Parts: sequence; C-alpha cells; structure tokens
Amino acid sequence: MFIYNLEDVAKKLKIDFEGITKQIEHNGVKGSAREDLLKDYLKKLLPEKYSISSGIIIDNSQKQSKQQDFIIHDAFNCPSFFKTESNSILPIESVYATIEVKSTLDYSTLEQSVKNVESVRNLNKLTNRNIIRNQYDNFYPLGFVFAYSSTCSLEQIQKKLFELNKNINSRHQISIICILDKGLIFNVQKNNVTEVTLIPSNNTLLGRSDSGLESTLYSFYLFLLEYLDNVHIQVPSLIEYARKNNSFKVSINIPNELIPDDAVYKEGAIELKYGDARKMLNLNNKYPNLFNGKMTYEEMFNYLKDDFIPLCKMQAKIAKVPRHDKVTIYGYSFSPDEFSKFENYALNYDTYQESKENFDNIVKNIYSRYKMEVEGKNEMKENYIIIHGSFGSKDGNWFPWLKEQLESKDKKIDVPQMPVGVGKQNFESWSKVLDELAINENTIIIAHSIAPIFVCKYLITNKIAVKKLIFVCGFNNYLGIDKDFDAVNEPMFIDNFEDVKKYCNDIVCYFSNNDPYVKFDVEKSFADKIANRQYIIKNGGHINSETGYTKFEEILEEVYND
Repeated sequence: MFIYNLEDVAKKLKIDFEGITKQIEHNGVKGSAREDLLKDYLKKLLPEKYSISSGIIIDNSQKQSKQQDFIIHDAFNCPSFFKTESNSILPIESVYATIEVKSTLDYSTLEQSVKNVESVRNLNKLTNRNIIRNQYDNFYPLGFVFAYSSTCSLEQIQKKLFELNKNINSRHQISIICILDKGLIFNVQKNNVTEVTLIPSNNTLLGRSDSGLESTLYSFYLFLLEYLDNVHIQVPSLIEYARKNNSFKVSINIPNELIPDDAVYKEGAIELKYGDARKMLNLNNKYPNLFNGKMTYEEMFNYLKDDFIPLCKMQAKIAKVPRHDKVTIYGYSFSPDEFSKFENYALNYDTYQESKENFDNIVKNIYSRYKMEVEGKNEMKENYIIIHGSFGSKDGNWFPWLKEQLESKDKKIDVPQMPVGVGKQNFESWSKVLDELAINENTIIIAHSIAPIFVCKYLITNKIAVKKLIFVCGFNNYLGIDKDFDAVNEPMFIDNFEDVKKYCNDIVCYFSNNDPYVKFDVEKSFADKIANRQYIIKNGGHINSETGYTKFEEILEEVYND
C-alpha cells in the first residue's frame, strides 16, 4: 500500500513541478518555488521530529558552510543562532543531513553541489556525548542531491561525479544523487558491489540504478529514512560554542585567606589541593635559584634531601597514581625501586654511613648533570626526532640507519617507539610520547606514513614551532585497505592540517609513484598543500624495507643541507 502512495506522490510532484515551470518565468522565483514544493512533500513524508530549513551550518570554531538548500535537523532540540522565514544558521551537531535541490542537474550544477556538500562535511563537530552509538555517528551529517531532471544521462552524471570526487576527501563526498525521472547514483562496497552504503570511503565505488519516476522517489525516500532513523545526533553544548570563541567567561574570585588547604582546584585532568599548591609555591621562596640556573651545590643538596621527595609524592597524588613509573631530574632517572632507596638514604642520612655515602654520590651526579644542562642551554644544538608509522617499529625500515648516520655527526636524535595496535594507537597516546621529548625551534622531525599528519596535528594543537619537517609518504585520508589500519589512523586526521605552516617554514615531502598502500593522488595532494619542496621517488613503493629501503640516502642529503 505504501509504495502505491509514494507512486502517487511522485506523479503529483512531477506535475506540480511542471506547472511551476510553465507559470513562473523569473529563474530565482522559480527556483525558490521548486524548493518549497519539494519541502512541502518531504515534510508530509518525514516524521515530526525532523525539521527542514534553508541556510548555513556553523561549527564551534565559527567555520561556516556554503548556503544549503535543505537542512534536515532536529525539530525539538536544535538551537538556531539566527532565523528568518527563509534562512537559518544552525549548529552542525543538530543537523542530520543536507539536500541540494536542482531543477536540472548538469555538469555545472553537479560541481556546485559537490562543493556545497564538501563545505558541510568539512566542519568539525564537538565530541559525541551520546552513550548509544552506531556506524553513522562519526560521519553525520550526510549530503544528498535531488534533481527533478537532467540534461545528461544518469551514466554521464555518474562518470562526472567520479572525476570530481578525485579532488575531494572521501569523507566529504556526496552520499546519494536522486534524479527523479532517471534514477539514483549511490556508493557500493568495493569488496561487495551488491551492498549499498551511504558512507563514501576509499573502499567504495559509485553505482547507479536506472529507474522510473515512482521507483526512484520510493528508493530515495527509503534510503533517506533508513539513515535518519539510525543516526544518533547530539544536542550541541552552547557553552562549548561560547568557550571556543572566548565569549563565555565566568570570573571566580576568592580571597586567598578564605580558601582552606583542603579546597580543590580542578581543570581537565588536573586536581590540586590548595594546601599542596601553597607548599609548591613556597619552594620559590625557600630556593630562589631553583629555576634560574644558579643553584649552588648546597642548595641542590638541601632541595633533594628535604623537599624533592615530598614534591614527587605530591605530584603523583595530583596525577592520581600511587607512584610515578619513573622520576627524572636533570637527566638522572629513578625507577620506583631506586626512588624508594633514595628516600631511605635521605631518612637515614645522619644515622648510617652507607646511607650518607650513597645519598652524596647521587646528589653529586645530579648536580653535575644540572651544571651541564645549564651550560648546554647557552649553546643549544639541533635535535632530531624520527617517528614510525602505524603498526611500525623504531627499529624498522631506514630508521636505525639514519639514526646511526646522524649520531656519527654528533647529532642529538630520538627515535621513540610509539604505541601500536588497535586500542593502543591514537592521537592522545602518541602525543604523550612526544610530550616527553624536547621539541622547539631547533628541532627537525622526520616522520613516515601516518606520522606526518600526526605531527601536523600535534604541532597545531600544542602551538609548537619547529625548525624543519621531513615527511615521507604522508597522507590525510582513509586507506580503505584494512579496517585495523583505518581504525588507528582515523584519530590522527585533521581537516586544517595546512595550518602546520604557521609552525614551520621548511617542510619537505617525499613519496613514490607506486605506493601500494596510499594512492599517488592522495600523497601528492598532501604535499601540494604544505610542502616547500617535494620529491617523487620512482618505484619507491611505501619507501620502507619492503621495497629495499633500509637506507635512505636522499633524506640524509636533505638533512645535511641544513
């Protein structure tokens, strides 16, 4: 029964469309009338929880989409930042989907639709706070195109869309095109071309269904409703929007004498009692040379004996851990057992000669390192960091060879082992590794595979400037060849990675013409957007040990050219 009802709707829609076309001559008025016509039909077909507006979509950083014909959004919980009878400004978190409406779809209006959909998919949503999740939650809002007719065949539109998609991130592409009197264009899984998916990726192909008026509207409606019924959008936090734009500031002032020692200050992961904070602040008065590089041996001795150990315990308490896995001061590291022994040496310093000698030896070692660090800051050297890719190893590919070459030239170099594997590799876990390294305006970072986009995101997020970036086989897109690789790579991607140029003036990209994992166009696009210089390695594959790259002479020449 329902399909026959939709057949009647399709016929009426077509008749009304043709009536408007004949009666109205002004193109602008005609276009608005056609949009209103489709909007009225969709409103009757969609449940009441969905509302349809026109306008623009905005994210929490004030980034805006292009003008959207149809915005399907939450009718009950969606706030509007601006609203008139014909246009609205809506937060992206409350938007289910957008629909570009065209009277006639040709190559020009198709390209315009592709750009409009991309402008929405390029926006950033706040972190999803919903407990219930599914496959659509990280990808909404999807973009659709509806046209009453086309001057081209459905196959011609399909092929043109394929060409346009080459320059569009797969996550930002159109989900479905409906041409009412010709049929549908949609995505199918590459590994099962009979399976339709609404989420475009590097692992999907463009398929089409040539069909008549009634069947086309029926299929389009079912695909749209299936998606709408399964996506879980969230209510946007307007406070977060305000905070992002520094327009929400609540100043809290309490006189110091009114704050008890057991009052707690919390911000993010930090949780600090005011009594502990006062103790730490008092160290500046007790040891005025603690941070200016002028500590005497006696001051260092007293600090290590009386205050260093309680301070470390306090910091562990703030970090909500029973004890630190490692404590380092001026390059001297204590394991948990060594730290316990050091604490006993301090407690028994005046009681046992052995404790006194052991404590004195450690203090002398630390003070010697302290003096070397102070002197070294006056003459800072370049330092190098090499970062491997997903499921990689610091001991793989050409990394050990390059490390050896640089060390032979007395260069300071770190080659950290990053956390790898599903559930272990993500932006936060990799960031923690880099947080432990010295990264500054004298740092040169060499990164391979997924590591280049991670480095971009890390420098942008932390606003850290470096001397030089050397990227090998970098990309910012799904590989689509293995679900585990896509799972660990996805948290590294960032839409505004070009902003890395604010933090480095010298960026070099290497990639090959036959990478088996990353498409040449993807690597080329990545390099085009950020590199000062780029080099294509002929038949280099992924420039790893699989293609014989246990040495990388070209990159060494680039380093030595500094």
